[in-house]
Amino acid sequence: MLFLTLIECAPVYGYQGLNSFLGSLTSSAKREVLMNLSPELSRAAKEAVKAVYSAVALSDKGPENMTATLVDLYQDITQYLQASDVKKSCLAYSLLQSVASASPSSLCTVASLCLSTLINQCAKEAHLSDQQAYLKELKGFLEVFQHYQTNENVTEVFKQHLPSLFLLYEDLLKKENNEVQLEAISALTVLINSRLDSVRDKCDTFLDYLVKQSVMDHDNILRKQLLTSLHVLVTENSGLRDRAIDSLTQLVKSTSSPLAAVALVHVVTDDKSFLTVNAFLLAMIAQDITSDNVTHVVSYTEALSQLLTRLAGDKACMNLVVNETALPLLRIVRIWCAACSRGCKR
Repeated sequence: MLFLTLIECAPVYGYQGLNSFLGSLTSSAKREVLMNLSPELSRAAKEAVKAVYSAVALSDKGPENMTATLVDLYQDITQYLQASDVKKSCLAYSLLQSVASASPSSLCTVASLCLSTLINQCAKEAHLSDQQAYLKELKGFLEVFQHYQTNENVTEVFKQHLPSLFLLYEDLLKKENNEVQLEAISALTVLINSRLDSVRDKCDTFLDYLVKQSVMDHDNILRKQLLTSLHVLVTENSGLRDRAIDSLTQLVKSTSSPLAAVALVHVVTDDKSFLTVNAFLLAMIAQDITSDNVTHVVSYTEALSQLLTRLAGDKACMNLVVNETALPLLRIVRIWCAACSRGCKR
C-alpha cells in the first residue's frame, strides 16, 4: 500500500513532504526490487521511487539533495551491479533506471555513476542470454536519454559515453544472432538520431548498413526493424534521403530485387521523395510490362501499392496520386493492352 500511496500522492507531498524521507523511501524501494518477491510489487516500488524523485526534483534544492541520496544508493548496490548473479545485477540496474527516469538531473547523476560499468558488461559478457539481459537494461537507459535529450546537461553526460556505446553496438551488428542485431540496430537508431554533433560522421556508415541489409532476406522481425530504422534515419536527416533513394534505385535496376523496391518505399518522407519514387516504380512497371518479366511487374506493383497505403493519411501526397499514379497507370495498361492485341493478331 505504501508504494501505491506514494505513486498517487508524491506530487502533492512535494519537496517539503518528501525530502526528509528520501533516503528511507529509497531504501524501502531498493529492498523490494532486489528481493523481487512478485513482479507487481517490484513494479510498484520502481514507479513509487520514480514518482518521489520526480516530485523532489521540482524544487531548486531537489537536485543537490537527490545527488547525495543517489550516490548512497549506488554505493549500497554496487555489489549487486558487479555480482556474478546476472539476474540480481539486472534488478539493481532496473532500480537505477527507474530513478534516472524521474528527471534530467537524476539521469545525469545515475548515468555518471553506472553507465560505464553496464556498457562494459554488455560488451564482455560471454553468455548470450546474460548479454541480452544486460542489453535490455542498457536499452532502458537509452530510452530515458531519448526522452530527455533536449536537456543540455543530459547531452553533455551522454557525449562522454558515445564512443563506448558506438563501439559496443557496431560490434554487435557483426554477430550472427538476430536478437542481438535487433538490439544494436534499435539502439544505433536512437543514438544517431540524437542530433549530437559527434554522431554526424556515423550517419553515412549506418545508412549504408541499413540499405545493404534491407535488401537481404532476414526474418520478419529483424527486417521490420531495418526498414523502420531506415525510415527514421532519412526522416530525421533529410540530407541522407536522396542518397538512400539513389542507392536503392540502382539496386532495383541492377538486381530487380523486390526487397529493394519495398525498401525504396520506406525512404519516402514528403511530396518530393514521393514523386521521385512513384515515377521510378511506374517507369519500371512500364519497362517490364510488355516483356516476359511478369514477376518483376508484380513486385513493382506491390511496392507501389505499399507506397500508396503508407501515404493514405497524408492528404498532400494523396492529392498527387490521381495525376502522378492513377493516370500514368492507366496509360501503361492501355499500352500493354495494345501490345497484347497486336500479339494476338499475329
